[in-house]
Amino acid sequence: MKTLILVLVVPAALLLSACDKKPEASFTIFPEDCNTGDTVSFNNTSLNASSFQWEFGDGNHSSEKDPRHVYTSGAYYTVKLTAINEDGSDAAQGYVNVENAEGALLEVTVHSEGLEGNLLEESPDRKVSVYLPPGYDRDTSTHYPVLYLLHGWLGDKDLWFGGRLFILDIYDGLDVSKLMDSKIADGSVSPMIIVAPDGNNSYDGCWYTNSSVAGNWEDYIVEDIVSYTDTHFRTLPNAESRGIAGHSMGGYGAMAIALKHPDIFKAVYSLSGADLSFEKLLEVRKEEFIAVSSRSDSYDQTPDSLRSIISRAVAYAPKPDASPIPAELPHDSDGKLISSVWNRWLQHDPIGLLPSYLENPAGLSTIKMDCGDKDQGISANTHFSNKLTELGIDHVYEIYEGNHTNGVAERMNSHVLKFFSENLIFE
Repeated sequence: MKTLILVLVVPAALLLSACDKKPEASFTIFPEDCNTGDTVSFNNTSLNASSFQWEFGDGNHSSEKDPRHVYTSGAYYTVKLTAINEDGSDAAQGYVNVENAEGALLEVTVHSEGLEGNLLEESPDRKVSVYLPPGYDRDTSTHYPVLYLLHGWLGDKDLWFGGRLFILDIYDGLDVSKLMDSKIADGSVSPMIIVAPDGNNSYDGCWYTNSSVAGNWEDYIVEDIVSYTDTHFRTLPNAESRGIAGHSMGGYGAMAIALKHPDIFKAVYSLSGADLSFEKLLEVRKEEFIAVSSRSDSYDQTPDSLRSIISRAVAYAPKPDASPIPAELPHDSDGKLISSVWNRWLQHDPIGLLPSYLENPAGLSTIKMDCGDKDQGISANTHFSNKLTELGIDHVYEIYEGNHTNGVAERMNSHVLKFFSENLIFE
């Protein structure tokens, strides 16, 4: 019996192709143009690879087959994929254009029953600026902490967002919305909502107190603004996720409100707070008090240097039937202190609020304050800090080189936003 032997002839090219299994790297990117905070997907279309090495161009790496990545800074990134197997490796490149994401700055109107019928005949419908962080509209499942910002006397809410005081750029170009965008992008501050109410009135400032003449501005902040914010935006509606800060008059308002309402706000930061010690206010501005008491001018006729005293009087010791100023001053024209009137003022003294604050077992979780060493209010701020220390109330007090306004932008940049990012609850 013959044996049949079959010889299979394979073309050389086909034989070489079957043995050649070197990897071929390739991938696609979606989206190629995006904002910081967006998720970028990488679809690996490589051939003959058993492992992968990704370089996203921002210092981050991955070994996943089809990774996803979030860029936190805007730039034009080169993405490299290395496909590997036992026979070698191959690399491919792609590109992602990432723009710094911007938050939204809105202006809303909030009505206040407490401001209805005020004797200044000002509208109870007040403008409020609201900053929403980048991604707020895209990720509708996320809720955010809220920082409430109170502006100073003579100013308005727009000072926080690049506004000017008359023609003066007193905050050196500060725009909190742009600052937040930048800090969220570089990861130094976590996303939060910022709410800035307008506290200006006919006396150039409400001092954020309840007044029988000017209206109930404390209630407006604590009740109306907070309630509106929690019902109209995706907030974390609890004290642990609410902070309050302000400059000058706003620093006073932030501290006084926080001490009275630790069930609403758990962190407070006062920037060069005015009137943190009424004792020091009376010492430093005694001549101004006496000068105002000696005049019978209306507010509009009063020199600019004395108007802040009248503004305070309308907030701290209102008297609707008084004329020409509907308020009481603690000094008479001879410079004698009127105790009954001064006692009315002292009801608004932050130092006078400390005993009742200590009776609240919850308390503020964090208190911070600062002041420039050339600020007229340095003695009041230092005195208030000393009282906190005497009573065993934890706080941080920093004195920096500067006057009443020239350090605000830098402090917001390097301290204030970071303070709330570290001390508010974000989940």
